[in-house]
Amino acid sequence: MMSWGAFARLIAICVPVAYGCSVGVGTSNDQPTAGAAGQPAQAGSMGGEAGGSGHSDSGPEQSGGAGGEALTNNDAASSAGMNQAGEGGAGGAGGAGDFGGAGAGPSLFGGQVRFAVHCCSAPPSDANLYSSVATATIGPGVEFPAIASMGSSVINADVDVSDGLVTIIYRASATAYSGTFNGYELDFVPTAEAPSLPVIDAASLDAATTFSSGVGVSFNDHSLFINMAGLAIPAGSEVAVRFSLRE
Repeated sequence: MMSWGAFARLIAICVPVAYGCSVGVGTSNDQPTAGAAGQPAQAGSMGGEAGGSGHSDSGPEQSGGAGGEALTNNDAASSAGMNQAGEGGAGGAGGAGDFGGAGAGPSLFGGQVRFAVHCCSAPPSDANLYSSVATATIGPGVEFPAIASMGSSVINADVDVSDGLVTIIYRASATAYSGTFNGYELDFVPTAEAPSLPVIDAASLDAATTFSSGVGVSFNDHSLFINMAGLAIPAGSEVAVRFSLRE
């Protein structure tokens, strides 16, 4: 799958507008630029049956379409080496440490994270990049505020990253495009000050998450992937992903 040096990418979502897409997740009357699976769609028509969420022992979690164009399951991502994380159940948070925190455990605090949105195929790659790529230093405050500024079809949200927790709070209501992957990639990258990174060894949805099903979480050593394909997203809703670290 993605190496720790890959770009961190965010979820592509479109809000329904009269004849097209605007910032946020939603549906559109525009036709997809490519109908074949594995190619990102610019926009798409409403449709598709609602599907239950599930998971595979060999890959990321699946989520069914939800009546509009949106993010979809992570199945195809499994072929790229992403580890599956089931819904619910909080993984242990890493303590502060390596990058100047006060605790004794491995830490990402003070390190850098890259963030990007991908739609609508898996695995996330440059070919399905749906936003610009942003880099931030992990610390106090929101690392990626108002992410609609990263792309005209990106659902607006604030993304906060801390040791052991990623929190996404949506500013707008929308429905995510369907597809094998429509969501976010966060890559933790080394710096001159911190050339060696701790490894992610578990990740799952935290209880603070608004959605009872449908959100896919997967990971590799230095990246997290959050799949929102096909989900209806209310304004003010939250996705929280908790992860643990090891040296």
